[in-house]
Amino acid sequence: MSTDSIHGDRRAEPRFDTRIDGRIRSSKGARFPVQVEDLSATGCRISMADQYVAASSGWALKIGGLEALGGEMAWISEGSAGIRFSDPLHPAIVSHLVAANPPPEDESAD
Repeated sequence: MSTDSIHGDRRAEPRFDTRIDGRIRSSKGARFPVQVEDLSATGCRISMADQYVAASSGWALKIGGLEALGGEMAWISEGSAGIRFSDPLHPAIVSHLVAANPPPEDESAD
């Protein structure tokens, strides 16, 4: 389900609720486990367990068997962050990742 209708987003690309385990890597080599919680062709929201992530460019996200996705932190909040991808994902890739990694049923019913 698109999270846009729930949150009233007016983004250029629809965002989809999902849960994908992954890793981010900074340009300085720091690596952190993350979980992608919503995904669009142009970016995603990640959650992090007690990790400090600096707002800077030069981050790469590794998820779902894809090559690392380059991007920058668009925003950071306690325990989560938004990543803006350098190059948009093809809509078919977004659809595949979302279908293969649905959110837990109790969360999607809200």
